Amino acid sequence: MSLRFNSIYGFVIGMALIAYFIFMRIFNLETFVELRFLNLLIVLGGMYWMYHNMYTKQPGRHTYFKGIASGVQAVLIATLMLVVFLQVFMYFSPDFIHAINERGLWGQEMNVVTMGFVIGFEGFFSGFLLSYLMMQLFKPYTKSAVFHT
Repeated sequence: MSLRFNSIYGFVIGMALIAYFIFMRIFNLETFVELRFLNLLIVLGGMYWMYHNMYTKQPGRHTYFKGIASGVQAVLIATLMLVVFLQVFMYFSPDFIHAINERGLWGQEMNVVTMGFVIGFEGFFSGFLLSYLMMQLFKPYTKSAVFHT
């Protein structure tokens, strides 16, 4: 697929992650780091929606590896959006990073820059893993699977 296609889904996933963070902020839940695992469900839903539109509406048109690359690109865009948003948020709201550091879940004092790297690293590699796992579900719709049946 094109970078434009991946960007659209990456943007939607990123906006959903930002909306989820704002929702948690409204209810003072943003310091509960354990709730970030729900981000995984948001990303998983967005990637499923992307792959569904990519493979089931046009079966046999895309390869397996292009599917993985599309998923990684979309998640990378979403992760970068979230990291930039959180960097700006932490700059204007330093109490957030102090609350995270007080919980001591990271094992060291985090600052705005290291927090951005941690979130980016986690988002990228979890997105890569989700892309690989999701492609197992859509493998029958790939170009090689359709032409070899």
